[in-house]
Parts: sequence; C-alpha cells; structure tokens
Amino acid sequence: MKILLNSTKTMDDDVRTRLKTTEPTFMAEARTLASALKPLPEKRLLTEFDLTRNTLPEARTRIARWGETGNSQVPAMLLFTGLVYKHLDTPGFSAAERKRAQRDLRILSGLYGMLRPLDACQPYRLEMGVRWRPPGAQNLTVFWKPLLTAALAAELKPGEPVINLASQEYAKAVDFKALPGPVISPVFKETRPDGSLKSAPVYAKMARGAMVRWLITHAVRKPEDLLGFGELGWEAASEPPREGKWLFTRVAAG
Repeated sequence: MKILLNSTKTMDDDVRTRLKTTEPTFMAEARTLASALKPLPEKRLLTEFDLTRNTLPEARTRIARWGETGNSQVPAMLLFTGLVYKHLDTPGFSAAERKRAQRDLRILSGLYGMLRPLDACQPYRLEMGVRWRPPGAQNLTVFWKPLLTAALAAELKPGEPVINLASQEYAKAVDFKALPGPVISPVFKETRPDGSLKSAPVYAKMARGAMVRWLITHAVRKPEDLLGFGELGWEAASEPPREGKWLFTRVAAG
C-alpha cells in the first residue's frame, strides 16, 4: 500500500541531520523547472506565484540558490513544516519506521514531482497550484500528471491500494483512474451538536499528518485497518469504501 501526501510552502532552512539521503526520481525535471524560474522578473513572481512583498525576498533567494553546491540538502521528511508535518512528526520515527516510510510514503511536490521521505532536497518555493506556465505545459499539474501517474503505477502491484492524504491541489497531479488499484481518500469533518457536519481545514491538516504517522508506525498494509485510527478524536464514520472518499469525523472543537 502506498500513501500520498503533499509538500508545503513552509520549510525549515536550518535542518541538521546525519541521516543518509537518496536521490529524487525527477531531478532532471526539477532542474528544468528551476532553470526556467531563475530569470523570472519580480512582477511575474508576485502575480503568478501568489507572493506578497513580504514573502517575495525569501522566495527569490530560494529560487536563486536552488542547485548551488553550497546549499544544504536534507531529507524531504525533515524539510517541510506546518501543521501536517508537525503531526506527522518524522523526527520521532525509529529506524524501522523511517525504512517503512521510505517504502510506502510518497510526497507530491511542485518542483520535485514526487519524493520519498529520505530524498535529498533544497528549500524552494513552487506550489503545484501556481498560475505559472512551466516549459512545454499549461501548468504544473499538466506538466507532472503523466510523469507522476506512470511512476506511481510502476511502483504498485495489481490491485494494490493507495491512501490519498494529499491536498486537492496536489492530488490533481495524479490520474487516479490510471493506477492499477483502488485509491481511497480520507475526508475529515467535525460533527456539530445538531448532528450536521462542518469542514475544519486547520484540524483536517492536523488529522492528515496524524493519520500518515499512524499508518507508518502501525505498519498498516490494508485500508480497512484504518478502522482502528482514533488520533486527535477522529474515527471512521463508516466501513471502508472500495475506493473514493472515506469520511472520518469527530465532535467539533469548542
């Protein structure tokens, strides 16, 4: 079983680790994208990348420095930050759990395409949903979709399931219908006192990270084992579907 997660725009520029890293699968494509990004003028970065005057300097620095020999490279699972990765808590993985994560977890990225947790990365700024047109494609989703779909399909055995915990923005870069097994996408909603459901984006991010961690630390191999997931008060609202969305709920906070 494979698990999909997305990268984040927030990254740790000061990671210190002795973990051995691996080479990302799509380094040639990452270099192509980075080469196209470096000469972009400030105006296009602001309008096409949803940057502000405050976030522009860091983004430009990361774009300019990407690929430089002196720019430190760190495992993908330690580079990305934010609520999802806080609750994934990869620094707390044991050696066996890191090995399991390397085998099962795939991180979707606007620049690197698809990463294993121990793949060596440098800080960058390129979300999958930007309006920028990369070389030869209408957008990054179009650029990456055939490559990521083929790469993921090649890793899967016939009928092998995928647990999709990537955001919608990133999940669009994979053609799930072309994969050889079912894709199950957990959805997290809180229950109001009147029994109705409400979306909770912040808590859903926390839940996605916690679920990935739970899948890895419990060595889960079958989607139905998620019936035992209960982190942060979440629980399955139904039996696992054969494919598609699977609702998880909890009582609304506060």
